[in-house]
Amino acid sequence: MNEINKILSDNEKVIWEGKPQFTPYFVTQFTLLGCFALITLSLGLLFTVVGESLFGAFFIFLGILLAVSPLITYLSYRKLFYAITDKRVITQSGIIGTDFNTVDFDKIQNMSVNVGIIDKIFGRNSGTIYIFSGNVSYVNNGTTILVPFTLPYIENAYDVFEKLKKVSHDIKTDIEYPNDLRPKNNPGYNTEYKA
Repeated sequence: MNEINKILSDNEKVIWEGKPQFTPYFVTQFTLLGCFALITLSLGLLFTVVGESLFGAFFIFLGILLAVSPLITYLSYRKLFYAITDKRVITQSGIIGTDFNTVDFDKIQNMSVNVGIIDKIFGRNSGTIYIFSGNVSYVNNGTTILVPFTLPYIENAYDVFEKLKKVSHDIKTDIEYPNDLRPKNNPGYNTEYKA
């Protein structure tokens, strides 16, 4: 269920909203977890056969947990939605509760779009948009890794990417050079968007 409207500010307008295409999303989530489930179940049976029942029980339990990954994938997909507004980019996710992540346009440093092999094989004109806003993750040795804000497996990724670039550019330009302060011969960008 899409609940993004619950966190919108006054006068905030949604320009685009969507969700990932189910097939590429499911394939990427399920394939990896499914492989791990098979491996751990096999290890569990092997340990049980050779007399290591404690290890066998552990791996069988872990394999069963991983085997329910299709259900977890389906439940997470039901709550996954994306929106581009005239102020920010929003993702909604969760399995039991509802979580929201946002990135404001003034924080966006760079964006890219990628159409990968999963998109080509299982998607219908899908792709992933990466939004870099300076968020970093620290690895044990102190190395920093940029963590992009992602919109994976969205339909018509190139069109959505172009729309996102335009809105981001217009909003950032309006923040730096407000329309009211521009001379009459340079009215600036129109930042009144329609959904």
